[in-house]
Amino acid sequence: MSRILFRSILLDILRNFLLTTSVLVAVIAFGAAIRPIIQSLLGPNELLQYVAMASIPMLQFAIPFAAAFAGTIVYQRLAVDNEVLAMSACGLSYRKILLPALLLGLVLFAVMIVLLDVGVPRFWTGMRQLLANDVTKLFVASVAKGESLKIGDTQLYADEVRVVEGPHANGAETELLLAGVAAVEMGPDGKPVTEFTAKFATVDVHRRAGSSYLKLALVDAMGFRGGDKALIYMPSVVPEAVDLGRGFRPSPRGMSARELWRLWNDPEQYLPVVESRLAFEKAYAACVAWDSIARDSTEGVVRLEDVTTRRAYEIKNARVLPGGLAPRDVSLPLELTEFDRGIATRRTKSTSAGLELVSAQPGERALFELRVKASDVEDLRGIGAGGRWPGRVLNLAQVGSTPHPALTGASSMRIDEADTFRSRPLADAAQALAPNLQSKSEALQHELQKTRADVFARCVQRLNQACSAPFALLLGAVLAVRMRGALPLQIYMLAFIPAIACMLFISGGEQLVRSGSLAFGALVASTGNLILFSLITYNWRLLAQH
Repeated sequence: MSRILFRSILLDILRNFLLTTSVLVAVIAFGAAIRPIIQSLLGPNELLQYVAMASIPMLQFAIPFAAAFAGTIVYQRLAVDNEVLAMSACGLSYRKILLPALLLGLVLFAVMIVLLDVGVPRFWTGMRQLLANDVTKLFVASVAKGESLKIGDTQLYADEVRVVEGPHANGAETELLLAGVAAVEMGPDGKPVTEFTAKFATVDVHRRAGSSYLKLALVDAMGFRGGDKALIYMPSVVPEAVDLGRGFRPSPRGMSARELWRLWNDPEQYLPVVESRLAFEKAYAACVAWDSIARDSTEGVVRLEDVTTRRAYEIKNARVLPGGLAPRDVSLPLELTEFDRGIATRRTKSTSAGLELVSAQPGERALFELRVKASDVEDLRGIGAGGRWPGRVLNLAQVGSTPHPALTGASSMRIDEADTFRSRPLADAAQALAPNLQSKSEALQHELQKTRADVFARCVQRLNQACSAPFALLLGAVLAVRMRGALPLQIYMLAFIPAIACMLFISGGEQLVRSGSLAFGALVASTGNLILFSLITYNWRLLAQH
């Protein structure tokens, strides 16, 4: 094939491809912006920026269809005008006639690889940040729909909201004034820990280095703690500031190939794995703490010391149970004695006492909270009445206990260590927490497997998505040459439907891989491209026979 003819066909395909791609990307990108527009998350200024960012990720879907359309249009015109017949009569094989489409397909494959590895992750992350960093519109839209806004570990509800633009004296860029406020603080297990209601609240929005920081303040708040069933009034409640930027650490979808490779080899630093590992280590430390204090009280004596003062507490006739102390001899009460610098100061008796594990962190001593209801207090110093025994004593650690050693090594080694501990005979108080430890252990294992599955799924998706563009282009070109008497749209439809099926297979296979079916999911994801390749081969043979 002469250079002039080759360049003419190639430029014609490229011209049609670029025009079709531009139209498809514009339509798909505006379609992606419809939902944020309906939710009032995008203003006039953000809309164009969002659409521009969405254009890059949408290219991965537009390029295969645009390539199929360009190949169909160009080669159908060549076939209808008998130019393909003329080239064939001049001794050119169909392989040479379709060479421009083949070379452009290889170029598109390389473009798709770069696009999926660099462009899509970066701009997809930028789209998420653009929506979430504008917390003002996000919260106003949530209030309008009667939904909550999650600020850190707090779910925030409000009846009304008013936006006061800044800058303000405290450095806030924007201030949200809320009325009829309810806030629910969630614990690590996803259950409510503390609930607040307030007439008014403010949310100060600060922006630093491209990230949004929120500072919440509740005024005249009533709080309820589920742990001790206490209802308290507080003039003001000011939780810690929340950095929204921390929520946008890269997921596998937003990582490049190099980052995916590092994550595959070392998933220990991935945020979901870190969070799951911390929850597992806390559960393990809690089991160890209860087992230790229960074994130390085998003779019926529990000894605790306040880590902030020199006071110590000795409870006799005690049996450690999950969440409390009960008399070992049911005919006698618990006998509690307080010591100050080793000297007994007062004593009381009670039929029961609450003992709650407040903190169990690896590398730290386990801290307990002692709750006792006692009215008769005996003074042991001989200086007067014994006074009132404190209902709650905080920051108590087991006498003689040492910090629970921080687990080291890979998560699998830590899980094995916890399994070894759980397999030995445990005290009743620790045995009650064993199911929770097993649950956290399984959750950590699942998170590790899920992370690797996500990485593998992303690689499978990107590879098959990149292959779909050249296959769609070649299928359109081969069909156009073979079916030269058919309408262009009819030919394109025959190439368009398999391309749609290919996208569905890729998406379905990716979901299967993420759910754990690695081999079967990869096969499903590749099925679409196998169908395109089979159709190209079948039509090529028919073309060669005629």
